[in-house]
Amino acid sequence: MTSRPKETNWVWVVILCAFVSAIAVAEEDPKVLLRRKRTTTKVTGTITNAEAVGTFEDLWELESAQAELQAERLLQFMSMSMPQPNLNPTPKPSTNTNTDCLQGSTKIQYLRNLFSEVTPLSVLESVDTPQARATQWIATQDPLSANNPCALSDTIMQRYGLTTLYFATQGDFWTKSTGWLERDPECEWTGVTCGENGKVDKLQLAFNNLDGTLPDEMSTLNEMTLLDIFANSISGSLPEGLGKATNLKFLDAERNLMGGRVFPDTLEELKDLEVLRLSRNSFTGTIPNSISQWTNLRQLWLSNNDVQGTIPTEIGLLTELRTTFLYSNRFEGEIPSEIGNLRMLSILRVDGNILEGDIPDELYNLVELTDLRLDVNYLQGTISDSIGELTKLNDIRLNSNGFRGTIPSSLGELEQLSNLILYKNLLTGTLSSRIFSRNNQLEQLDLSGNFLSGVIPESMFSIPTLKYVYLSNNTFSGELPVNFQDPPLLKDLYLDGNQLMGQIPGVEAGKLQNLNEILFQYNLLSGVVPTSWCDLRLDFVLDDLFTDCGGNPPKIQCDFPDCCNRCFMGDRPQRR
Repeated sequence: MTSRPKETNWVWVVILCAFVSAIAVAEEDPKVLLRRKRTTTKVTGTITNAEAVGTFEDLWELESAQAELQAERLLQFMSMSMPQPNLNPTPKPSTNTNTDCLQGSTKIQYLRNLFSEVTPLSVLESVDTPQARATQWIATQDPLSANNPCALSDTIMQRYGLTTLYFATQGDFWTKSTGWLERDPECEWTGVTCGENGKVDKLQLAFNNLDGTLPDEMSTLNEMTLLDIFANSISGSLPEGLGKATNLKFLDAERNLMGGRVFPDTLEELKDLEVLRLSRNSFTGTIPNSISQWTNLRQLWLSNNDVQGTIPTEIGLLTELRTTFLYSNRFEGEIPSEIGNLRMLSILRVDGNILEGDIPDELYNLVELTDLRLDVNYLQGTISDSIGELTKLNDIRLNSNGFRGTIPSSLGELEQLSNLILYKNLLTGTLSSRIFSRNNQLEQLDLSGNFLSGVIPESMFSIPTLKYVYLSNNTFSGELPVNFQDPPLLKDLYLDGNQLMGQIPGVEAGKLQNLNEILFQYNLLSGVVPTSWCDLRLDFVLDDLFTDCGGNPPKIQCDFPDCCNRCFMGDRPQRR
């Protein structure tokens, strides 16, 4: 038999007390009733004493009848149909009247059931998982939802996703966490920006000491357009839940500890991406042919990972690309000719891979290029004269390849060129003076480690911005140009390993005031090093002055170590 709940028993106690009180009235002493009636008669004066005695029996009957009537009415009330007791006790009402969403559950049960849409229930019921901690915080500590989670029905899922991210990435140790897990709505937390609908639009947590993994609960931020977690210590792979943010346009996860496939299925869903930055991680895998679907992509940054395979021809369909960073990976095969379709491309970096073959002629169609880096690969062939058509080039680096032939004189058309780096190739021939005749911005010139010959053109040292000149290990001959001291900003001048002749000229007054290193060794120079060079050493301007001052007798006379601080024997080492 089911017992009534305690709340129901209290009702019966109240009724029983009322019944006893009524019986007491019904059994009241008749003399008292008579005294009350006599008092009334004296006041009214309508009944005599004799009449009063004669009517005692009638009066008693009257009062008794009234008492019985009152008792009867009470019994009728008790016999009325009473509400059936609720066998499941009703929860104590919340101070907030709108708790319909709980539907008889506790807050923690309600939240677990709600969050199980994106998180397995077993994870939510665990003790120390970020998801369980986030649920517990929202249920018991969150000032906005602890009393009534129903009030946050529109945003509670994203609040849960952000809180899970906080616990999953050691939020207590973040550099900046103002507002997080406090009274403010999540749209006011540091790094969180919401749209007019109250949904998270941007999440910017760069340089913030995040340490851990991105949880799948990122799926709750499904209206996000920007995610910036640059320069943290995040590990793991890109979470599958991120694929729910189909409006995402900007994703920057550079400089973290992440791994896994560089193009997981997660990214396949993000067809609106404009910026994809995943450099400086440990991602693996290949660039799939399906990259063609990201037709809005403007930045493709995958450098410093372990990505393999070929560069797919479909990359030529990404006509909005401005910058492509694929360097320091393991890409192989040839540079696809379709890359010439990227007419808006300004930076192309595929250096530090194992690419081979020639530079495709179509590449010279990229007239918006400012930076072209193909260095440290296994490329061959020649450098086409068409390179002079890329008039916006600022930085050319083709070093550490197998390029042959001469250096095209059309480089002289590149008036904005700042860096020309061609060292460690198989280049031959002489340097045309035209290469340097129109260039007024060149800072770094590195032609070392080739087979270049002839005299060094004076036009090279007519460039006022020149800082670094490396001509080592070629076969340049003749004397030094008379104007080699003219560039006022010159810091390094490497002339070693050539066939230069004559004597080392003295330093003119006021020249080479910024020179830090000059290398004369392994040439055919002779004579005595002028004291003007030694003065630069004594003034701590010149750190390194290397000559053929070794051997007996030395080719060059120089005070060691006060003037020349390193002496060589003058025999040029064999090139490998």
